[in-house]
Amino acid sequence: MLDDHQTGAILPLLLSLEDIILRAPDVERSPAEYADWLARAGFERIDCARYFEPMSYVVGHKPGRD
Repeated sequence: MLDDHQTGAILPLLLSLEDIILRAPDVERSPAEYADWLARAGFERIDCARYFEPMSYVVGHKPGRD
């Protein structure tokens, strides 16, 4: 995933550039964008973090399902 300013880390930027060049239907996004999508879908307690540079995760919990 890109950082919230969409300026790094370098590997996701390069992969996103490759997607653009290959006219892929989607590109890398920031954790904030994914978190927003989860929140709008009704998820709560959304957490975003890098766990192994440059890997990141975004996880949310559906209310009533823990």
